[in-house]
Amino acid sequence: MQLVRLPLAAANPHGNRTIPNRLAIERVAAAANVLFLLIDPLLPCLRRHPTDPTHLRGVKACAERLQHLAAEAGGSFKTSCSQFAQRIILYVTQAHAHPMFSPYAPLRSSIDDIIRRATVLLDLTVTVKHPEPGELAAAAVEVAAYAAQYGGAVAGLGAEAEADPEEAEGN
Repeated sequence: MQLVRLPLAAANPHGNRTIPNRLAIERVAAAANVLFLLIDPLLPCLRRHPTDPTHLRGVKACAERLQHLAAEAGGSFKTSCSQFAQRIILYVTQAHAHPMFSPYAPLRSSIDDIIRRATVLLDLTVTVKHPEPGELAAAAVEVAAYAAQYGGAVAGLGAEAEADPEEAEGN
C-alpha cells in the first residue's frame, strides 16, 4: 500500500521531518493489520465453513473496525475500505440466511472474491485526509521540543569533533 501527497512539517535540527497527519497514517497502518488478519487466518477459515457463526462474528467485527479506522484516516483510503467493509457485511448477512455449516457454493465464491478484493486493496495507492491546522501546530511543537531536547547535545558533539581533528583521524 502506498500513500501519496504526504505533507511534511518543518525539519528538526538534524534535517528530519515529521508528518503532521501522523494519526491518519497510524490509522492506515492499523487498518492494514486488520486486512492481514482477514486475509490470512479469518477468511480461509470462513471459506471452509462459510456459515459458521463464530467466524462470521469475527469477520464482521474486522469489517466494522476497518470502517472505523478508514473513517479516521479519510481520503481515498476511506472510500476504498468502506466499500470493502460493506462487501464483507453483505456477505455476513447472506450467510446468516443459510443453515449452519452449509456447503453452499456461491458463498465460497463470495469469500474468494472478498480475499481477492483485500489483496487488491493492499496494492492500491491511496490518499489520507489533509492535516487539520491543529495537527500542523502540534507537529511544529513536536519539532521544537525535539530541537530543545536534543539540539544542544548534538551541537556539542559537532564542536568537539571540530576542535580535535587529529584525535578523530587516529580512531
